Amino acid sequence: MAFIDIHGLCKSYPVGKGRFSALKNVDLTVERGEMLAITGRSGSGKTTLLNVIGTLDTFDAGTYFYDGRDVGKMSDGEKAALRASEIGFVHQDFLLMNHRTAAQNVAMPLYFGKTPYAKFGARVEEALTAAGVPEQAKKRISDMSGGQKQRVAIARALAISPSLIIADEPTGALDRTTSDEIMDLLVELNEKDGITVIIVTHDPEVAARCRRAVKISDGEIEV
Repeated sequence: MAFIDIHGLCKSYPVGKGRFSALKNVDLTVERGEMLAITGRSGSGKTTLLNVIGTLDTFDAGTYFYDGRDVGKMSDGEKAALRASEIGFVHQDFLLMNHRTAAQNVAMPLYFGKTPYAKFGARVEEALTAAGVPEQAKKRISDMSGGQKQRVAIARALAISPSLIIADEPTGALDRTTSDEIMDLLVELNEKDGITVIIVTHDPEVAARCRRAVKISDGEIEV
């Protein structure tokens, strides 16, 4: 079985008196250590699929196995524990606490996992170093550039030593040069550290940096 194994996945939302089908019988497998781009126009279902993969959202029908575990049968607590220990998230708008330092932001996911408090400092330092911004540890997020913020966001994802990084338009708020630098970092984490990376993007240049790309249209994977 693949690291991520999805078959016949359906997801809908209530709209007025009816329902909107965001995902329709989606089949998708991702091998451990793969770097995958999910592409498609706005509203095509990319982010919904990403949220289901990240266990942030439920699904109506189909099956989803994460590393051999049946996500559809997990309780909310079990899914929260999975996210806290194995899945790192990176967002377009960073979702960092602007009034806090880089180190404080990177430490946040550790409070929800099993890392002993005594090891927080070392783990934060390792994550910031891996993301290329160890010198920013004591700097407030509000004083950083967009590229620095995204590196801190990636460091926050790395703090838990994830098996999977999920990135939703990670370069969407950045200029081309900075986008290339962020992609260099994600490719390095994938190739050198073996972290599985799934990126949702509308940028063909970002998709081209991934080993494989799939396109979603109107809730369906194009084949």
